[in-house]
Amino acid sequence: MKENDSTMRAQSRGDSRFARVLTMLALLLMAATGAWAQEPATTYTVKMKAGTEDAANWTIASGENSATGDAADGLTGLSKKDAVTLTYGGRLKVKSVTATTDAELTMQSLTIAKGSTGLSEDKVLYYMPGDTYRQALARTENQSTGGLGWGYWEDSSLTTLFFKEVTTKAWDVAIDGDSNFGSGKGTCTITLDTEINPTGHTFQFVTTQ
Repeated sequence: MKENDSTMRAQSRGDSRFARVLTMLALLLMAATGAWAQEPATTYTVKMKAGTEDAANWTIASGENSATGDAADGLTGLSKKDAVTLTYGGRLKVKSVTATTDAELTMQSLTIAKGSTGLSEDKVLYYMPGDTYRQALARTENQSTGGLGWGYWEDSSLTTLFFKEVTTKAWDVAIDGDSNFGSGKGTCTITLDTEINPTGHTFQFVTTQ
């Protein structure tokens, strides 16, 4: 019996060591496959409300990071504990600053019909709620590549929003039947600095004159 007991204890120790080896292998496998990976920490963004007057002279800062008030994405990557400072360096007199918290926002999309143009398909302009057309055009999702994609022409009298499929030709966006933005041309009351709100408006590409 003693010999059997000794053998059983030896087997038990061996089984225990084997189990520890399996446990270590399992832990290594979990680490390698990301099974232990933690959920990414929630981050926050601070930005000026669309349409804020003289937004370019506002600075949003936290630690060593900062963004101007007219930046489409604002100051991103903030945690709950980060202190944020707003500084205004313009000529206007600031009476008050109000901070509001938005519900979690999701990227929106505005599909613009190709109409009777030579475009291969309808095009999509991506934007976040509250974006102006100018802010949306600055977003990564709408950035042109090699001169192709979204763009705009702007001078003192008119602004035109367009899309290029080939470098030699652009197709204008007509909003409510008018492809000329801004003052002095056409009847469209929407400008690049108007907040995007597709409700009640029509959007279609037209051939550039």
